[in-house]
Amino acid sequence: MAVVTYSLYSAIAILLFLRLLVVLRSRRYHAANATRLGCQEPVILVNSLPLGFDFMYRLFKRSRAGTAPEMFLEDSERLARAYTYGVRLVGELELVTADPANIKAMLSTQFQDFSLGPTRKGALRPLIDGGIFASDGSAW
Repeated sequence: MAVVTYSLYSAIAILLFLRLLVVLRSRRYHAANATRLGCQEPVILVNSLPLGFDFMYRLFKRSRAGTAPEMFLEDSERLARAYTYGVRLVGELELVTADPANIKAMLSTQFQDFSLGPTRKGALRPLIDGGIFASDGSAW
């Protein structure tokens, strides 16, 4: 029994270490791109609960009510009208933007530099496989 417990703890420790390496590598990659492109640091929306559960709860509630866009606008106004801001959700920094220059870059001038990411693709693919909200690159 002790060997199984030790093996389980070792496996968990290895998985956590590998996740940490992925996060650090991703942050370094994005920081280098931000420096290369002359990006400014986003204003950060501070969560009240760990892992951003309060933000996710508000978003879920507002989405069901059909008022999620208004929530983002309200958050922007609370952050001194920051048209691009970040929020930490489950350890990852997610960006929210309404800045016309950022939207133009994502949809036109720097389209190849952006992707939906595996989380969004994985969540949406079963619902709308092949649609523009679950596609990247030429498929989009």
